[in-house]
Amino acid sequence: MEEKKIPYHTLKAKVEKIERILGKAIVDPEFRKVLFECPSKVAKQYELDEETLHMIEHLDRRSIEKLAKSLEARITKDAAVIIFCGS
Repeated sequence: MEEKKIPYHTLKAKVEKIERILGKAIVDPEFRKVLFECPSKVAKQYELDEETLHMIEHLDRRSIEKLAKSLEARITKDAAVIIFCGS
């Protein structure tokens, strides 16, 4: 079977959508909840094709949650240092 070649601009647009979705999932707990509980809603919002929907349906929720918590802890720690020590 011959592998289907995706034009660069199409692939780039798909990657950019996935980056936006992952970025928002990491910093926005409500969006993250919707992403994992109703990925088809996110797919519709971002106009994802079936292949990309399949990809987001199979994201590892635990890894995303862990990354989000780690980032939140780091931001909180950095903010406390700035407030305590001054900018």
